[in-house]
Amino acid sequence: MSRAWIAAVALTASLAACAPPRPRAPRRLDPAALFAAVAPSVVYTRWRHDSAEDVTVDTGAGVLIDGSGLVLTTCHQLTDSDDGRRATALEVLLAEPDPERRTFRPSAPVAADVVACSEEPDLGLIRLRGGAGGRPAIPLAATLPAPGDTMVVVGATHLGFLWSVQSCLVSGLGDQRATGTSPYGAASAETAAEIRAGMTPGTVLQAGCHVNPMSGSPALDPTGAIVGLHLFSRYNTDEPPAEVNYYLGVDELRRFVAPYLAPVGSPAAAAVTR
Repeated sequence: MSRAWIAAVALTASLAACAPPRPRAPRRLDPAALFAAVAPSVVYTRWRHDSAEDVTVDTGAGVLIDGSGLVLTTCHQLTDSDDGRRATALEVLLAEPDPERRTFRPSAPVAADVVACSEEPDLGLIRLRGGAGGRPAIPLAATLPAPGDTMVVVGATHLGFLWSVQSCLVSGLGDQRATGTSPYGAASAETAAEIRAGMTPGTVLQAGCHVNPMSGSPALDPTGAIVGLHLFSRYNTDEPPAEVNYYLGVDELRRFVAPYLAPVGSPAAAAVTR
């Protein structure tokens, strides 16, 4: 065996070790199939609270993550922005099949109780009083997506049809406090710094699905597992207007829901993470 041949083999092995990893084979995204499968487990939340001046109805979305009727949502939609009061009970609308149009229509209101509401991270849990009623729990993905991956958002919004679907690219991923030099259109660097200081640390996905206001709507990977939960949007009023949406990453979701789930190893817990 010649020294030249051995050297060539060694050089090839060295170059292979230094080469970047091969790109992952993209998984086919089927928004229609994901919508049909996941929409029955996405709820529309309504919290009515009275004050001396008026009656307010706060709305949002959430996603069923446990067979007992546990729904993951955001805390801010369970909190009165004026006085900080938090809901203890509310009503939700479930998605009922509309076979003629191949979509979903709202059910009669269903009562639910608030299980948890955390400002940091901005997440909440509610439980349907009648349980899941046979609706599937949507699992949490095992890993975060990467920039360039595709995702689907299935949500319920009071602007437009209650159940809708959008697909888009994950355009970025990072810490929520680094989502821009001038969050929410702040007029100065000082104001922007104050806003960032009040933001929750944690992983967020940046994506182009224009879903505001759909707080609590799940972002899904091609397998139908949850990779994020819609948290907030940033937008401006330029012509044309621009909007970027942010989703709290699944790593943050797992940490938050862990204390409230069924014991590890039980059939109910097995469906939560995939």
